[in-house]
Amino acid sequence: MTYELLLYDLPFMNYSLSINRYLTHSQPHLANSCTNVVSYFIGKLWSV
Repeated sequence: MTYELLLYDLPFMNYSLSINRYLTHSQPHLANSCTNVVSYFIGKLWSV
């Protein structure tokens, strides 16, 4: 189940990382909060 979840999340992860990379150049503060949100969701997914 974890592997299926991981495979399902890979596109989302790439999407989040590209957004984060873009935001880091334009708005560092916003990128930081975005990283926190993404890591929070990843933590919740892994704990399930």
